[in-house]
Amino acid sequence: MAHSPATAAEDKLRRWADENARRDEIVREAFTAGVRIHQIQQITGITRASIMRILARGPKRPVLKVVRD
Repeated sequence: MAHSPATAAEDKLRRWADENARRDEIVREAFTAGVRIHQIQQITGITRASIMRILARGPKRPVLKVVRD
């Protein structure tokens, strides 16, 4: 059965959301690898101010829950 145009569009949105969720991580990786902020800005379209905030925040740390027996 063929996908409807709406279903295909929803699939594209889901793929975009998955990649966008990793945006900050990818920007930090690029900067750490030596890509200049100006280059990141040109390639991604993310503003310089947003890039600076991403770099200042650092990576998210996993939340560890204490489990008691």
